[in-house]
Amino acid sequence: PANGRSWSPTFAPDGTLALASDRSGDNAIWLAGRGGAPRSFLNWGAGYVFGLSWSPDGDALAFVRTVNSTITVNVVGRGGRDLATIPVSAVEVGRPAWRADGRSLVFPARDGGGWRLWRADLSRPGKPYPITSLGWIAVRTRGDILFGVKANQPGIWRLGPKPALIVAGFSARSPDEWTIFKDQVVFADGNFPNPKRLISAPISGGRQRTFADTPRAMGDMGFAIDPRSGKPIYIGKVEFDTNIELFHLARR
Repeated sequence: PANGRSWSPTFAPDGTLALASDRSGDNAIWLAGRGGAPRSFLNWGAGYVFGLSWSPDGDALAFVRTVNSTITVNVVGRGGRDLATIPVSAVEVGRPAWRADGRSLVFPARDGGGWRLWRADLSRPGKPYPITSLGWIAVRTRGDILFGVKANQPGIWRLGPKPALIVAGFSARSPDEWTIFKDQVVFADGNFPNPKRLISAPISGGRQRTFADTPRAMGDMGFAIDPRSGKPIYIGKVEFDTNIELFHLARR
C-alpha cells in the first residue's frame, strides 16, 4: 500500500524490487525484499525520477532523473553510492537498458531530430553516442540482443542490420508497457483496458498467449515480472480521493 503515487517497478535477479514513489512527499526510490515492506533507498527531493533498471548482476541500479530542463541517466550501487552520471542533451529520455556485461547502457532520447537509441559506456559516462537511426522510442535487452519500439508505429522489433517485427499488436501509444522475461516478450494489450491484460510472445516471434490479467492497473506506470515466481507486479489504483477547495482572493 502507498498513500501516494508509485511507478517504474523493476526486479533485480535476486528478487529485490525497486520502484519510484512520492509516498513520503518527495520523489524517491524505494526497495523491497521478499516479503518485506518497502524502505526508502534514495531521496532526490527536487526533480523527477523514473525508468528504473537493475544491472544484470543486480549490483547497480540505473534510472533517469530530470531537474527543471536538465536530464541525466544516473547509476548507483546497492549501497547508494554514485557510480556514474550520464548527461543527456535531449528534450525527452526513456528508460535505460543494460548490455550483458553490465558496463554500458542503451537508452532512447529525443532531440531536435527525433527519437533514437544512444549508448553510454560507464568507463566514460560523459560521452554517450547514438547507435541507431531516428525512430526508436523504447528499448529492452536480452543479453546483447536489443529489442525496440518505433515512435508512432505499432509493434515490437528485434534490432539488427535489418530490424525484424516480432510482435505486431503492441501499441506505441504506451511505449514502455512491455518487458523481456526469459525467452518471452510480455506486453500490455490495449484492447483490454479494464482489466488490463498482459500478453506474451516468443522473442523469436510466434503465437501469442495471455500471460496475466492485471485488474485496476494504472496505465503507463509500468509493470515488472518477479524472476522467482514469474508473476507480474504492477501499480493498481485502489482508492482515489478528489478534494474541492474554496479560495478567497484578497488584494494586497
